[in-house]
Amino acid sequence: MTWLDRMTVTYVYPDYPSESCVYCGLFAQHQDHLLPRNWSGEADRRRVPTVPSCMECNSVFLGDLWIPDVQDRRKFCHKKIRSRYGSYLKKIMYGAEDLQEFGPQLRYAICEQMEMHEIVMSRLRWPVSPTFDADAWSHAWEMEKDYDYKDAPEWLKNEYLVDDSLAASLASG
Repeated sequence: MTWLDRMTVTYVYPDYPSESCVYCGLFAQHQDHLLPRNWSGEADRRRVPTVPSCMECNSVFLGDLWIPDVQDRRKFCHKKIRSRYGSYLKKIMYGAEDLQEFGPQLRYAICEQMEMHEIVMSRLRWPVSPTFDADAWSHAWEMEKDYDYKDAPEWLKNEYLVDDSLAASLASG
């Protein structure tokens, strides 16, 4: 038996609103793991903190990238949104009077592009509150669990493998 067998771990989970993607503000259908699968492994996946995210930010933009900080992940998503939807950001915004000069089909196409421009801009302005992340972490909830050594990644088992006599001497220490 090792000292890892008797270890209790405190997991901290940020308290973000569950209905909005923390990266762009769209409706959140998924939970984004803050640590990639290739780092945490499948066994420890359930212990990795998650945040609500939309499908595009979670799967298309982030995938399994190593960016553990929420704010850095948001910056990365915003960069990808600008790249993917940049053409909508360059559209001319027409007023109601200007739109009347166009025929119905062209007016419809222009209105769709202007609506998409507004959606992209709102995603890039997200979050509206400058304290959005601080509020989520200040209301974070904790969960203590006994560490299950058999679920530990192999590198952790090898690095921290100690016998009981060493563990006892460290504990009395």
